[in-house]
Amino acid sequence: MATLKQFVRRVPIALLQQHVEQTCLMLPPEFEWQDDGGASAKRFFAIVDEYDGVPAERFRLDIDRVAAMADEVGDGALYTTSSDPSALHLQPSTAARAYYSFLNNPSDFRRAEEARFADERRRGRNWDGFVSDRNLTVHRDATNLEAFQQSASELIGTGQVEVEISDRGRRRHDMADAVLVQATMYVEDRPNELRSFRDGRIAFTTHRPVHEAAITYEPETGAIEVVARTGIHRATLANLFAEHLMETQQPGGRVAIRQYRLEHLRRPHRFDTQPRHHIEDVRVKSMCLMPLAAQNERLTLELMRKAPGTIWDLAERRLYGGASRLADYLITRITLIVRFRPRLGTGRARVLPITVTAGTGCNIKDCTAEERLIGEYYMRAWGTLEDV
Repeated sequence: MATLKQFVRRVPIALLQQHVEQTCLMLPPEFEWQDDGGASAKRFFAIVDEYDGVPAERFRLDIDRVAAMADEVGDGALYTTSSDPSALHLQPSTAARAYYSFLNNPSDFRRAEEARFADERRRGRNWDGFVSDRNLTVHRDATNLEAFQQSASELIGTGQVEVEISDRGRRRHDMADAVLVQATMYVEDRPNELRSFRDGRIAFTTHRPVHEAAITYEPETGAIEVVARTGIHRATLANLFAEHLMETQQPGGRVAIRQYRLEHLRRPHRFDTQPRHHIEDVRVKSMCLMPLAAQNERLTLELMRKAPGTIWDLAERRLYGGASRLADYLITRITLIVRFRPRLGTGRARVLPITVTAGTGCNIKDCTAEERLIGEYYMRAWGTLEDV
């Protein structure tokens, strides 16, 4: 994440000025805002870096939130939740678009944060997906919302649950954005104590933190996806969502699970790509092996960047009996390095490291264009992914 110094140099000076005015941050009377190629931003940082107090702390916390959304993933979330995408088009960079949205459309910005929360955890350990009927209406009136909130509160065993419903999209590879309805849940946790100074002495304050959960419904497919940290609650939350907010029967089953297969990599494998996708190179950097005769042991082969040959050449050199002995092992995990050609106007190649664990484990979240390309297309083309 960008530091304050880096951030103020990346955004238009007019947005900085607007933020300062909104937070009532007092600058010296001699300070003048000028679009002078970064000199004003540099002077501004030198002043604010010395500030303490509530306005300065509020300003820094705001910048942290904006900087967290000032990347490709955040930019995609901002566009799929924005009520005025044309205004975002006018901003010169991802940081400027995030800043503009935060200052001028705070509800859009918050929905983008909520969308990112759900999408980054999709298909992870806090996620489950279920199948319901297609093209249903998600009811948002007070009666349905209150019934859902009450049932969710009783399920989780907490005093307060607040639910916000919004429409948004989700980016897909070579397809139009998926249309989603998202219910974001803010759940009150058990109380704990925070230590802080009060009148110069340590004091304890009772605090009830709030954690987030999310449910999305995709009318095109009927999929209900739940992101919640407690696994035993996810299926029931999907049922309550269907019952109270869609007034339908409980979901009939789970969505297809991505299953990753690695056994074909016991033999040398070519990762073929298409020129139009601008992929320069794909190679296996590391391979974790479990001996079939000793399942409590692991052996890792790792090929560093400048090492010659492939991971199978390394196996030929280092395994007793050569690469053919890979048949005596189960491949439990690999790390792929996908190197893209430099984008026009930049001198740096985009490198995407991917860790795949046999079964259902992969660190690709389908949040960037490159991740969607590899996760939704090439993993299947390479014989590594299937839906079960």
